[in-house]
Amino acid sequence: DCPTAMATQHVVVVGHGPIGQSFIEKLMEKKAGFKVSVLCEEPRPAYNRVMLTQYFQDLDGDKKDSMKLSYWSEAHLKEHGVDLVYGRGTAIHREAKEVEFTDAAGKSA
Repeated sequence: DCPTAMATQHVVVVGHGPIGQSFIEKLMEKKAGFKVSVLCEEPRPAYNRVMLTQYFQDLDGDKKDSMKLSYWSEAHLKEHGVDLVYGRGTAIHREAKEVEFTDAAGKSA
């Protein structure tokens, strides 16, 4: 048990949907000290997809504004030390412990 070694481990979550967000929340609860990055293909953080139909059917703009679709905002992720990366995962190299992705502009990283 070496806390310093744990603090240097980097967890990359590929996909920031409800499951990816739940995984991040569980990591945060454990206070494991990992560096956490999440790769998100959509142009916004994870959101409650179940509420989308109601969100678009509702004609009351004030009610829409109060419907918080996002689980965590970009600011909340940052506050918890989570690096939100907008892009699409293209390859995972397990042995090298690397994730390839294209960023929002389509450039490989």
